[in-house]
Amino acid sequence: MNVFLTQHVMIQMRLIRVFVAMAFVAAGMSTVAAGKVKQPNVLFILIDDFGWNDVGYNGSTFYETRAIDSLSRQWMRFDNGYTPSPMCSPTRISILTGKNPARHGVTQWLAGAEKAFTQEGEKP
Repeated sequence: MNVFLTQHVMIQMRLIRVFVAMAFVAAGMSTVAAGKVKQPNVLFILIDDFGWNDVGYNGSTFYETRAIDSLSRQWMRFDNGYTPSPMCSPTRISILTGKNPARHGVTQWLAGAEKAFTQEGEKP
């Protein structure tokens, strides 16, 4: 197994641990908050290769984003953001871990699997 593949597997395992930890924290927060003051709902949308002006509420006529436009009229919008990398893989990992790409080590895109993951009896 080459070094890149080993690092890739280690990063995937870390991400799985982060997702599981976040699920437990979210479940715990929801049970604790059930008897207290109602917390605000947060909807975080991350879309690859989609610019700030590619939604209807910012003037795009090319893409039809009726649902997002409707949400933008009803809810609070966060229009000023920062992405730690122009590529999706480092940005996603930064959002999940709260670390800069230089800290978590993923500074390039992560290639997909060479072979599709299939279950027994399925065709790739």
